[in-house]
Amino acid sequence: MKQWWFGLWISLAYALRLRGLFNSLQRRLKGEHNLPRAELFKAKTPQEIRDFATSNGYTWRPDETRIGGWRMPLDWVTHPKVFQAKLESDGYPEGEGDCDDYHNWFAACLRLVPGVSRVLVVSSGYPGGGHCTCAYELDGQKYWVNYRIQEIDDFNDIPQLTADWANERKGEGNDVTFYVFERAYPKWEAVAIGPKGKVEE
Repeated sequence: MKQWWFGLWISLAYALRLRGLFNSLQRRLKGEHNLPRAELFKAKTPQEIRDFATSNGYTWRPDETRIGGWRMPLDWVTHPKVFQAKLESDGYPEGEGDCDDYHNWFAACLRLVPGVSRVLVVSSGYPGGGHCTCAYELDGQKYWVNYRIQEIDDFNDIPQLTADWANERKGEGNDVTFYVFERAYPKWEAVAIGPKGKVEE
């Protein structure tokens, strides 16, 4: 997707409050409203959330959201309680299971961990693709979750950390061109939209 279109789409989606609406529509078109739900995993630590997913067989799968053969530029996100039910029942062997599904579920579970605050989902776009991660604060220390958990100094470093991670995997040198920090569960709420928006300390 061209950079200008990606930026325009995300700006409009949040300005017009379309993010949650479009996500609900795509869930319905994919039949998710008929799928079972389960209560979110209540962990004592963030690491327990990651261990729960891996022990139940979660592995990354590409998002297959299509409407009339066209891939949505702001793809759907599986409801965290549907994701939870799939993990508990069969290790998520079919359907969508990409980065935004996983990290939105992870963020929803983080909200239940004692002492965790400022849970954010971060979507970062760069030439040729994009990635979704999440972040949180615990006892004054900030952490970034990109399938693995690592300490960071500033939430605002995450977009470029994401680009660096993507470059290591692809062997390219792209910078993030657009990003969104949001509180995604239980409702969609943008905290900062880039490339100029920043998360306040």
